[in-house]
Amino acid sequence: MEFDLQKGWSKGLRICFEEASSSDDFNIKTALHVKQVHGDKIYDVGPEDLMKISPLAEADGMMVQGDFFRSFKRPLLIKTADCVPLILIDREAETIAIIHAGWRGLAQGIHTKLIDQGHFEPSKTWAWIGPSLSGREFEVKEDMWSQFPEHKDPTIFEPGPTSDIKYFHTWKYLEKCYDDLGLEVIYNPEVSTYSNEAFYSHRRSIHRNEERKGHNYTWLRFYE
Repeated sequence: MEFDLQKGWSKGLRICFEEASSSDDFNIKTALHVKQVHGDKIYDVGPEDLMKISPLAEADGMMVQGDFFRSFKRPLLIKTADCVPLILIDREAETIAIIHAGWRGLAQGIHTKLIDQGHFEPSKTWAWIGPSLSGREFEVKEDMWSQFPEHKDPTIFEPGPTSDIKYFHTWKYLEKCYDDLGLEVIYNPEVSTYSNEAFYSHRRSIHRNEERKGHNYTWLRFYE
């Protein structure tokens, strides 16, 4: 899935959620990426990073200024295999972020961190929620859902077959968070990595005892 922004400063900015086959063919050495650790740190990419060999740092996201990002040709990239790939773009401040949001990162607020810190103005920010796990395909136990204040909301944590199991509606959770903050636009194609076999799914591989393992790459870059 690709999105090519055609307006103002962002014209030519391409966002891509690669399927498994395309991810396998992608040369990751051409991209800037980080060592993902399921935390909430977001790395601020600057001019000094252009000549560095990735991973740039231990983090689960990257932020960059649009005017600077346009000047170099390497994409920003994250890897997922059920976790949520997120893209944030502040159309006025010309700020861009790409984030790997696993449930641990979500519990720590990685999806709203840059907004809370003032790097993104909600009313000027667009968000993309990429292929990931959600709903009845995302069964979680109390050690997970108890870390979220929203665990009593049945639209986000749907009661499961036993008292300690719930289904995490990740997309509804993210949409609610971003709606509450007042984001201008939220794109959510609602593509499941579990049921859509064009994408890698760690959980599906475990359930089926399959050897098919890998990552889905999400990247963005400018094209002239």
